[in-house]
Amino acid sequence: MYGCSDLYEDDEDDDTSPPRKKTVIEEQWEKNQGFELTSVEQETYEKYFYGTEHWNYFTNDEDLGPVILSIKQETLNSRDQF
Repeated sequence: MYGCSDLYEDDEDDDTSPPRKKTVIEEQWEKNQGFELTSVEQETYEKYFYGTEHWNYFTNDEDLGPVILSIKQETLNSRDQF
């Protein structure tokens, strides 16, 4: 997926705490080096988000599987919109 920064922030090195278990999303991200998008998803991402400041949120739905939500801020009619 274009424009994605790290899927999760690296925890500071702390030798006293055990490593946390990776989520299904993190495992899939590392295994595939990203997510495979359908052509519609890719076109939508490129049209509305690629090259603009935006935020990506990742989760895993029991029924849908991995879910990615991209949000950006725009100003329309002098009002901020998300």
